[in-house]
Amino acid sequence: NGENLEDILEDEGVDDVDIVGLALSHCVKETALDAARMRSLDRVRVLIDLTEPVSPEQGEAAVEEMARTRIRLVRSA
Repeated sequence: NGENLEDILEDEGVDDVDIVGLALSHCVKETALDAARMRSLDRVRVLIDLTEPVSPEQGEAAVEEMARTRIRLVRSA
């Protein structure tokens, strides 16, 4: 219908997102960075223990990049 993800989340009243998945250094990082740019979201968290980087070095670089934003890197409960 032409709506973007930010519009859909806002219409549904979603203001917090938790991100997990494969490839911390790629997919997870890019999804989190996209979410962090959404003004409608109050909190963006990456559950760091529920994802894995392609390599340790790429994982460190991804964590450093996300840490420079409003993304919170946390461990799952």
